[in-house]
Amino acid sequence: MNFGKIAISFSTLTVIAATSQAGYIYGLSNSKTMSGIYKIDTATGKTSQVHSLKLNHQDNSGEDNGLALDTKSKSFYYANYKKQLVKVDSIGEKVVGSLKAAVSNATIYNNAYYYVAEGGSQLHKVDLGTYTDTSYATLKIGKENYSSGYGDIASQGDGTFYGAGSEGFYSGNLENKGISSIKKIGKGLGNMQIGYFGSSLYGVNTGNNNDKADANKVYAIDTATGTKKYLSTLDNSKFFITDVASAAPVPEPASLVAMGLGLAGVVRRRRQAK
Repeated sequence: MNFGKIAISFSTLTVIAATSQAGYIYGLSNSKTMSGIYKIDTATGKTSQVHSLKLNHQDNSGEDNGLALDTKSKSFYYANYKKQLVKVDSIGEKVVGSLKAAVSNATIYNNAYYYVAEGGSQLHKVDLGTYTDTSYATLKIGKENYSSGYGDIASQGDGTFYGAGSEGFYSGNLENKGISSIKKIGKGLGNMQIGYFGSSLYGVNTGNNNDKADANKVYAIDTATGTKKYLSTLDNSKFFITDVASAAPVPEPASLVAMGLGLAGVVRRRRQAK
């Protein structure tokens, strides 16, 4: 058997899967009847559950937050109401560390989980190797702090990140420790939770506070101006999206497992055919 051909076939399948997918992001819902991590098709609003929240979870508390996807390990991370960092992978769900503050929103960059502390503008960094939590930066422009509010942050592969909050739509770079060099781009996006699919930024409105009419609507966000364009509405009104995670244009963790099993079957059939 030629193992090289099998490896090439796997690579080809991955590319095909990546190019054929529509844009999607992941949402963490904390409603009483629709709690869990959901894959969201940004074009149609169609959702499918990836994981059901179980570990120290409280329905409708609004305290499960800070969803982020580590594409390298194919693992989700989120913070529960006990200020614990929870890891979700193919094995299951487990607490991997304690956090210094309640989490308002989060992103993952360069093997670290970055989160903004609830009710403030302090950015924390959690090393995903040691799970140590350290204060990393203050999100501000001059004397104007950018608090977490009901907003969110999302990062790219070079450390560039965007933030949506009540003070405005802004950008910075996670390579800048201390006081981040923040650039204000546009007005606030209300309760928008944001995440990337490839190079495109999307947002889902939580419907919290005064935005009930805008609840569960999905938007494309122009990172140059901070303006939003309506795309779809989530297919169930019972969602309460507390945070959104970016998704790389490759199969999600569950799909990778299924693909691996499928390829194993191909290998077995080839062996039997000889």
